Amino acid sequence: MDNLMNSPIDEELSKLSPFELKGRIIEMANDKVKKAANILLNAGRGNPNWVASEARSAFFALGQFAMNECSRTLNMPEGIAGVPEKEGISVRFETWMRENSSLAGVDFL
Repeated sequence: MDNLMNSPIDEELSKLSPFELKGRIIEMANDKVKKAANILLNAGRGNPNWVASEARSAFFALGQFAMNECSRTLNMPEGIAGVPEKEGISVRFETWMRENSSLAGVDFL
């Protein structure tokens, strides 16, 4: 492993900026893929400029249920809540979904 850290390619890559390094890694992966006859998924430059709103809303709705469950077991004025009880949580979740059916994301859950 030590000989990899001191290889000429290591010295070359250590001088690159993060963006140049990313490009070089993609280039190296593409070369490897061409040899292996596989496909490289290039995700581009990072985060997409869109949001999966339905799934995100469901995630936040689930978080609301989780916070309600925590507060149900312990709810201190300082903003400290407890750990949800496992016993009966599925029934409480179904009840919570019925009572909060108009909340964004609940229908997805």
